[in-house]
Amino acid sequence: SRATSVNLPTPYAGFFTFADNGTLAYATVQEASSIWRVDLDPPGPAVRITPATMRLAHGSVSPDNKWLVAFEQEHFENLVILRTDGTGLRRLTTGDFRDRGPAWSADGKSIAFVSNRGGDYQIWRIGIDGSNLAPFVQHPTGAYSPEWARDGERLAWFTTGYRPYITGPSGSEALPMPPENLGFRPTSWIGDDIAGLLRRPDGVVVAPAVFSLATRTYRRLNATCGWVRWQADNTRLVCGGDQHLEIIDAKSGRRIGDP
Repeated sequence: SRATSVNLPTPYAGFFTFADNGTLAYATVQEASSIWRVDLDPPGPAVRITPATMRLAHGSVSPDNKWLVAFEQEHFENLVILRTDGTGLRRLTTGDFRDRGPAWSADGKSIAFVSNRGGDYQIWRIGIDGSNLAPFVQHPTGAYSPEWARDGERLAWFTTGYRPYITGPSGSEALPMPPENLGFRPTSWIGDDIAGLLRRPDGVVVAPAVFSLATRTYRRLNATCGWVRWQADNTRLVCGGDQHLEIIDAKSGRRIGDP
């Protein structure tokens, strides 16, 4: 006999068994990952803004704070856009590709993201209406995790080994590597200060840090973060970790107020 594929209504199926009459039983796993919103000043309760049935990650908010872009973590990883109140969800990209890590541009007109649609992982760009999809930043060992400067002209990213770069109108520039054989993943950029994560070659996060373009040095922060972003200026950062969210001082890394 010849093997025949069976389409089942689930992304995962296993532990198959058949009844005497041929009925098929199987186990399935349906995972979900939501994006939530919380007011920081004054602090408020967390509110889910994406459907509880979807697996969405890495939200990036538009400059006018009205829209959000994220990527769906399914077999096909595509970008979706929705309003920050949770309405108006639509898919921005489609296809059998892995589109990840979107970042909304400072002028609000386009989104940079990582994709393997060219064969290997590089940074692409697309208009918020789905137009003008094209390669944006390319590197021989891959380009990942785009983060826009607020001037709208420069982009921070990293390549294999967590080697950080910036790209602007005059081309791409490698930033100095951190000490102690560590790499740096940029996560947020304001003025001359790029916040991010110090990481070991195996990917383990060591600590948040701030790289100064003015002094070309890193300032390691005394905090525990799985991700870190500037809040409103270059004095305070939002630090996220396992089941906690807090504001930290950008110089010392010390917590400001309660989590």
